[in-house]
Amino acid sequence: MTAEGWLALGEIVLCGFAIWRHRSAHRGIFPLLPGLLMAHLVLFGLPSALFRDQFLGLDSNLGLLGAIVVPEAISPEALRKTALVIFAGMLALVAGYELPIAPTLMAPLPSLRVTWQRNPTAGALALMGLGLGAAIVERSSHPKIVEGILDALSFVGLWSMGTLWMMNWRGRIRGPARLAMWAMTAASIGFEIIQGALWRPVLDAILLLAVYVRARGRLPRVALAMALPAFLTLAAAKIGFRALMPQEESRTASPSEKLDIYLQSLAAIYDDPANLDLGETLLTRMSETWVLATVVERSPRFVPYWGGATYASAGWSLVPRFLAPGKPEETSGQQFPHRYGIIRAEDQQTSTNFAMLIEMYANFGPAGVIVGMTLLGLACRALELVLADSAINDASFSVAAPLSVSLLLIEQPFHGAFGAFMQHAPFLLVTLALCGTCRFALIPVDLAAAVADRTMNRQEAC
Repeated sequence: MTAEGWLALGEIVLCGFAIWRHRSAHRGIFPLLPGLLMAHLVLFGLPSALFRDQFLGLDSNLGLLGAIVVPEAISPEALRKTALVIFAGMLALVAGYELPIAPTLMAPLPSLRVTWQRNPTAGALALMGLGLGAAIVERSSHPKIVEGILDALSFVGLWSMGTLWMMNWRGRIRGPARLAMWAMTAASIGFEIIQGALWRPVLDAILLLAVYVRARGRLPRVALAMALPAFLTLAAAKIGFRALMPQEESRTASPSEKLDIYLQSLAAIYDDPANLDLGETLLTRMSETWVLATVVERSPRFVPYWGGATYASAGWSLVPRFLAPGKPEETSGQQFPHRYGIIRAEDQQTSTNFAMLIEMYANFGPAGVIVGMTLLGLACRALELVLADSAINDASFSVAAPLSVSLLLIEQPFHGAFGAFMQHAPFLLVTLALCGTCRFALIPVDLAAAVADRTMNRQEAC
């Protein structure tokens, strides 16, 4: 077995350890650490082992994907170092989470408790419709100043989806309300799919999976078995979708036109299964490994480390644009690929993901990955302590789950993931309070004691 294979095996063991720890501690909170580890395993860890030969011998026909220029070949040394950096980063994430630093620092601080002020069904349906409308407007022409508000309203729609399905699986939604929930869920996910990006539907699916496990206490095995082939089909169709989309900058395709194009792309795959190019989809479209390997190979010999420059503007991400209309535009999606030659110098339109792990390495090298992932682990543990009441309270879980899911977007830079989180969290809480859907309180909650109380109550009930 190659070094990349052994390291990928170690990453799988880390994921198993995190899942075991989550279950053995009887944590009813959203499994944020296992989710982050699984995301890094899929996007970074496994590709270096499963596609090693392809990485070491990419030819120009496979390497040119639209505007994205994949290096013709990655050296064995660079790929091995990349795999080691990924494993070290994941290990640091687990270490940061397991260290007692966060519980010690958070001990004097209160936890957030959320309770339903009344039956949340009607309010959640109204807010889900509002979120769906905001998502549609967000994808059309609109003033830049309202973009943050539209994004925050879309996030409120994500909370509504999780809450409604929680109530449904608890047996508390029936009749017209259930039909409306199904219709808006299908409309929301369908609208997101025909935009040509699958990250939002994936977040929806993860949220619904977490809510189902919470409500039913088991995994939906049939749905999970169907999810992978469905996702791979949609991911492959996305390539054809983007190729068929109008390329004029001055023209924006309507939702009906996008739907028609997406159906054409799916039909092409159905008529000729060879169009389901899983090699291209998995190796380059769904993998961040070759991007990290490019940074590893070219830093610092050809491209100096950024020295924290990409974090300097992170503070602006915490400020909504309607409060600071003149705040700087976020341009890392263009600066990063141009700096490393990932896209052509003359291309000013294509944006490339600048994932958190890659950003850590690009700024400070391997040490940046170790320190950065350790701090991320500490932040995850601290967030779980703040939302500890969700272990025993459905209302608290309905708030904790979408907030935690949003942090699984590891393809974004630090300010993209945490900046959005810092804006979404207060907006969601204020919206729910103003609508009278929820009540909020700050309480000193010991998570271990809360779980013990829940276990004792169940035993007494039996």
